[in-house]
Amino acid sequence: MKAKLFTSAAAVALFAMAGSAFAQQAVVAASDLDVRAGPGSEHQVVGIIAAESEATVLGCDRVSGWCEVESGQVAGWVNSEYLDDLGPDIYINEGPVGSIQNIEPGAPVISYIESNRYDPVQVETEIRVGEVLPGDVELHAIPDYEYRYVYVNDRPVLVEPDTRRIVYIVR
Repeated sequence: MKAKLFTSAAAVALFAMAGSAFAQQAVVAASDLDVRAGPGSEHQVVGIIAAESEATVLGCDRVSGWCEVESGQVAGWVNSEYLDDLGPDIYINEGPVGSIQNIEPGAPVISYIESNRYDPVQVETEIRVGEVLPGDVELHAIPDYEYRYVYVNDRPVLVEPDTRRIVYIVR
């Protein structure tokens, strides 16, 4: 029984290592980056990657836009907005994060948003999925679509109208 359990555990570990090795990708920091203990600005800063320094991405969360990275002795999470040369196939999470579902709006919705631009709203906090927009921010309807949109800091985002939470950032 122990041999069977050990063999199963070894197979799982080997599979996990193969998956993470497959996901690794070299990138360059677009600016000085705070490396955090978890995927989000609420997590503690554990190090810094200097601008123009290389890092290895282990995988990214498509919903939040945060990537797990290693650079020298520093390891943790950074916002993918500040990584150059990030490929589209590096995402490791396609499912829900918390109670937010993974939204894929499709070309017609993106085209509508880009064709119907409004003046952006400037906010001091980081734009990320799950953030709640203030009540005075005007949300704009998309025909035959459940979400609303607004440009925040020059970036279009989809917003759940009832909760005012950002559910998707157009990249």
